[in-house]
Amino acid sequence: MALGAMQKYNCPMNIVCCGLNYYAPWKFRSSVVVEFSKPMTITEEDVKLYVNAKRKATGELLEKIKLIFD
Repeated sequence: MALGAMQKYNCPMNIVCCGLNYYAPWKFRSSVVVEFSKPMTITEEDVKLYVNAKRKATGELLEKIKLIFD
């Protein structure tokens, strides 16, 4: 979505990943922790690749996001 929006509207775009961790997911109203990553900027090179090869660009972006959590 971010690559398509940046291509269509030509505006800077960041991705912030978030995760939910429940302490007792089986229990109603149990405690939860919400974690956010630092903003990841999408580069112009990513968008250029997206214009020419959408699947490849999407795969590479997902790999960059995956590195945030490793």
